[in-house]
Amino acid sequence: MNINQDLIKQILSIKAKEIDKKYKNKIKELLNQYNKKDIKEIYVFYYYGRSFIDGSISKTTSFKDMVDFHKNDTLDEILRKLCNTQYCALKQSWETANDRFNEHENNVQKEKELFEKRLKSYNKPNGHNFFKFNELPDKKSSNKVFEDIFKEFNLMDTTDINIAKSIIDKVILETNGSIIVDFLGSENFDYLDYVENDDEMLKLYWKYSNGNNKYPLPPHNIRVDIAFEKLELIKYSNTNVAIALKGFYRNKNEIKQYYHNKEKIKKIYEFFEIKWSLFYNELNFDKKHRGASENFQVTFLPWRYYNILILPKENLPSVGDTSKILILKNLLDIKNLLSKTFNEFYKKFEDDEDFITMYGNRYRKILEKLLKFILLASKIMFKENYEKDMIGKLLEQMKYEITKEEDYLNNYNKLNLNNIVQKIEDEGLLKKLHLCSHDNVKHNIDKKIVEEIHNKISQILEESYKYFQLQV
Repeated sequence: MNINQDLIKQILSIKAKEIDKKYKNKIKELLNQYNKKDIKEIYVFYYYGRSFIDGSISKTTSFKDMVDFHKNDTLDEILRKLCNTQYCALKQSWETANDRFNEHENNVQKEKELFEKRLKSYNKPNGHNFFKFNELPDKKSSNKVFEDIFKEFNLMDTTDINIAKSIIDKVILETNGSIIVDFLGSENFDYLDYVENDDEMLKLYWKYSNGNNKYPLPPHNIRVDIAFEKLELIKYSNTNVAIALKGFYRNKNEIKQYYHNKEKIKKIYEFFEIKWSLFYNELNFDKKHRGASENFQVTFLPWRYYNILILPKENLPSVGDTSKILILKNLLDIKNLLSKTFNEFYKKFEDDEDFITMYGNRYRKILEKLLKFILLASKIMFKENYEKDMIGKLLEQMKYEITKEEDYLNNYNKLNLNNIVQKIEDEGLLKKLHLCSHDNVKHNIDKKIVEEIHNKISQILEESYKYFQLQV
C-alpha cells in the first residue's frame, strides 16, 4: 500500500484548525503540490474506509477496483468532497481504511474465486434465455385504471396482505407493470415486474429473474420488502390517485431471522444498514428458484409509516413531489388521530384521574409518533434505534441537528425544527405529559390538562407542516 499518508495528515490538520470554514483555498493550494495519482488515491481511500464503517464493503472489491470505479471523478469533485465532509468523518474513514486494508486485500482474490463458482450455479436448463423478460403490448397506466381496480375490490384500503397482493397483481396486469414505485426519499422503480407475499412480508420486484449473460451476473432479482401493515388508495389532487403502502418496524436481528427461517437462506452474502439515507437495510443472498440458484438483492424498509407510493404514469408528479405526498399522508394520519382521540375523550369522559391520565398517555404516544416521523423524513439519525428512542432522545437528536454546521435537511428549515423543539420544552408540555405518566401525589388533575396537551401537540403538528413546506 502506497497511499500518501502525509497528504492525509495535512488535509486533516487544515480541517481541524480552520474554524471560520475558509479552508477550501488552503486545501486547493495543498492539492496543487501533489500529483493526480496521490490525490485520487487518498480520495478513494476515504470511500474505502467509509464502506467498512457503514457495512457496504463488498468482499470481492479491492482498493484497485474502487480506484477504477472512481477513475472519471474530476479534481473539482474531489476538492468538493474533501471540503464538504466534516473532519471527524474524514479522520474516522481514513483511520478505518488503514486498520482494515491488509486483512481485506489479502482475502479479495479468494472471495473472487468463490464468486466465480457461484456464477456457474446460476445456469438454467435453457441457458440465459430463461432470464429474458418478455414484454407485453403497451397498456394504459392511468388514474382511471387504479380507481376501477379498487371499485372492483369494493374497498379503499386493506390490512389483509393477500388482498393487497391481489390488488397489486391486478395493477401490474392492467398496466403491464408500467407504473412508478416511489419511496420516501430519492429512490424509485420505473416499472414493477412482479409481487409476492407470505403471511408477513410483501415483496415488490423491480427486476424478476432477468439477465442476458452466459452465467447471468447477479443480481437476477431486485426487490423491496416490507412487513406489511396496510395498503390504501389515496387522492393527492382533484384528479390524481396513488397507492400508499405502510409497513411495521423490524430490527436487524428480526430481519436476519426472517430470511433464514422463512426464505430458507443458508448464507446472506451482504447485510448492512444504510444510515445516511432514511435508514433501511440491504441484503444479498442466493436461493434455489425455478430449477437453479438465483441471486436476490433485497432492500428491506423497516419503518412503521407509509413509505411506498405506487403511481400511474399519467400526470406523474416530480420525485420531490412524491416524497411530499408521502410526508403529507403521514402527517394527515397523525392529525386525524389527534382529532379522533380528542373527540373520544369528550364522548366517553369520566371525571376520574385514571381516565384523564390514560388519555394524556395516548397523546404522549402521538407526539412520539410525530417526532419519529420527523426524524425519519429528515434523514436525521436516531440516538439508539427507532424502537427504543423515546421523546427525550428524539429531542436530543433534533437539537444536535440544529447545531450542526453541515446541513443535511435539504430544503427544510432549521428554524421551524427549532420551533418544534421549543414548543415541547419551553411551554410545559413535557411536564404535563410526565404528570400523566407517573404516580401523582401533589396535583389535582382535571380535563383541562388534556385540553392543554391537545392544543400544544396540534400547534407542533402545524409547525411540522411549515417545516416540511407543506400546505394543507
